[in-house]
Amino acid sequence: MKTVYLHIGANKAGTTSIQRFLNRNSDWLKEKGVLYPSIGIYDNAHYELSSFFRFGPNLPYPSEFSLKKLKKQIDNSSEDKIILSSEFFMLNSHGDLLGLKDLLSGYAVKVVLYLRRHDLWFESLYNQAVKKTRNPPWKKGTQSYLNFHLNRPNVRFDYLNIIDRWGGVFGKEAIVVRPFEKQQFFQNDLVSDFLNTIGVSFDNRPSSSEDRSNASLSVRILDFVDSLNRVEGIEEHDKAIAIRAVADITKNDKKRFAISPEQRRELIKQFESNYEKIAREYLGRSDGRLFYERLPELDEEWREPEKVTLPQALGLFARLARKAPIPK
Repeated sequence: MKTVYLHIGANKAGTTSIQRFLNRNSDWLKEKGVLYPSIGIYDNAHYELSSFFRFGPNLPYPSEFSLKKLKKQIDNSSEDKIILSSEFFMLNSHGDLLGLKDLLSGYAVKVVLYLRRHDLWFESLYNQAVKKTRNPPWKKGTQSYLNFHLNRPNVRFDYLNIIDRWGGVFGKEAIVVRPFEKQQFFQNDLVSDFLNTIGVSFDNRPSSSEDRSNASLSVRILDFVDSLNRVEGIEEHDKAIAIRAVADITKNDKKRFAISPEQRRELIKQFESNYEKIAREYLGRSDGRLFYERLPELDEEWREPEKVTLPQALGLFARLARKAPIPK
């Protein structure tokens, strides 16, 4: 019986790096007895598959995805390990899990997910939201962002709820939890950790490239980018030029947190009982420790994004737009 490894995320937990490695090295994987199906792929991940089962947003183009073609590719392959990857499986609590289970009924299934401690996860989520979200529904600043998301009736921030939901459909024994911490990765490397998790040897393993498209913005410019994304009447292409230019200017800034140590500790406290249950029930850790990263110190260095007024943002945008090279 073939084994399907469903890699469901989480987002901002190395998912893009894993997907890029798998899609770019499909021939090497086949030599190891692993198939990363080409059917259902969009941007290195199986977003067409997750979209079909109503997980995540609709794709930006009409999809001709076919379950029949995907199943045929899996069944006709000589590989006995199959990887399907989309972080949208974890993001949406309203997807058709039973339909997905029916599709995979002829295979053994393992559900692999990487979990990031919530303070570090939300720091990354906030940075990404500022960079990508046009006209966001929350006000500027980390506290408004946190309040908006944590007060929504959405289970995607509750790891235990997500795990129990998937375990209730595929069986608790099918769930494979990996903490997203370098010190807990096999050989201190994310891709190596994923391959080791699914039992793939490392002979002649291709190197994995750093994902710069998901690189975080400096805290120093977050408020400028946030301001710019709230301005109507500027072409998205022009905004992208300015954001790219200002990100390049600050790329060597010292790493600082936008979320205060107090806020970070509150996030950890809110979910720490769930961490303990996950560690005991899904990792077999009697001490209940899911994450080994040290707790933030209250005097730890952090920096609020510098406040930028709308006229300042527009002025800086105009200067950057004139100077920045047009991206190819």
